[in-house]
Amino acid sequence: MEYRKLGATDMEVSEISFGCWTMGGQNWSYDGEPDGWADPDEDEITAGVKAGLDAGVRPGSTRE
Repeated sequence: MEYRKLGATDMEVSEISFGCWTMGGQNWSYDGEPDGWADPDEDEITAGVKAGLDAGVRPGSTRE
């Protein structure tokens, strides 16, 4: 994994990030429409996060 400094800080982040937006389940947009996936499989999510961390991915993005 390659890392880069984040702006003018000493913090290093991986060049590849991990999108975590819908891992918590269904989300809702500001106008009340469903936005994302419902009923995610917790075992698959855990395995995906572990694989990313093992590969050196940091940080994760939550879309917010």
